[in-house]
Amino acid sequence: ITMVAMMYAIVEFVTDDQLHASVEVVPVKWLSDEEDLCKWPPCSSSEAAKKVRKLVDVQPGWEEFPVRVLGKAGRHHCLGNPISWC
Repeated sequence: ITMVAMMYAIVEFVTDDQLHASVEVVPVKWLSDEEDLCKWPPCSSSEAAKKVRKLVDVQPGWEEFPVRVLGKAGRHHCLGNPISWC
């Protein structure tokens, strides 16, 4: 049996305003040990998406936000359709 490392997580950024809740794919290494906080880079959405795909390490100055983990996957392309996650 081959174990696949879960490198990515789908997280919901927890806010008081559920109408504007944000769901994003992030590297698992951006999550706190308890998986209730996520670091996020101070850049545009497109730049953040590149950092996600490249599994960039957390850098000083990144903000931390409360999150709820919705799922995990070993590969980024597996996250396109939650029903067929790898």
